[in-house]
Amino acid sequence: ISVLVAFVVVDGEAANHERDVRTARSGVELAAAFADEGVSTVLVEAGGDLTLAESDWEGIPLPVRLSRNFTIRGSAAPQASWPVFRLMAKRKVQLMLDGVTLRLQYLAIHKSRSDNLLRAPGFDLLHPSPPGITSASFVMEDCSGFL
Repeated sequence: ISVLVAFVVVDGEAANHERDVRTARSGVELAAAFADEGVSTVLVEAGGDLTLAESDWEGIPLPVRLSRNFTIRGSAAPQASWPVFRLMAKRKVQLMLDGVTLRLQYLAIHKSRSDNLLRAPGFDLLHPSPPGITSASFVMEDCSGFL
């Protein structure tokens, strides 16, 4: 009698990867992803537009206290097909821990500031972090913007 025993090792991090990535086709879906602690990456389809409005946050306790890294990513396709990300919502997301990063990647960003983008740096979606938080980060990587 022969017995074959097979052991399968599942990489827990890889298994969790599918669960923590979500695609957003609307501002409501993006706001819900910010509020869901199980989501760390939101994908925006190439060539599409995504507007995040004040009304998209209805029913979500504000500000959303972000205590995990969070990425909003378009397609790495040529820049001409990057999705346009319009930010109409203001002061909705608060970075809560040192070392937490909010990253935008492969997006054409519009209306990130209510003031002229060249006048003062900032990102209006962010609510000020609580006192003592000194190394939370906001990163725009491979993004373009409208002036």
